[in-house]
Amino acid sequence: MKRSATTRAIEEYTAAIKIDPEYVLAYNNRGVVYFKSGDYVKAMKDFNRVLTLDERFKDAYINRGLVYKRLGDYTQAIENYNIAIALDPGWRKSYISRGVAYGEEKKFELALKDFNRAVEI
Repeated sequence: MKRSATTRAIEEYTAAIKIDPEYVLAYNNRGVVYFKSGDYVKAMKDFNRVLTLDERFKDAYINRGLVYKRLGDYTQAIENYNIAIALDPGWRKSYISRGVAYGEEKKFELALKDFNRAVEI
């Protein structure tokens, strides 16, 4: 039976983690695969592990924010995007992600402010 690309990716990242249990990028990337496959619990577990290993890994905050947003918890999503912005104020993706979450909360002025900031960067 042929394995899916998702299954293969998870297996490869898991193998990398077994070799190096502190391989932050492998946890983050496996979390992204879990997220894209709809397994938000496993995705969040991997993103949390990333932040245990490296609390300044901004991608994990964006990724956790995406999980929270998908689950409808915009407050938690925005909090994670805020941390990503504090870590790297020049990262456009953080402002776009937060702007989308603000839009979902009907906070359109804040959303517009973030989108404008993203354009300025």
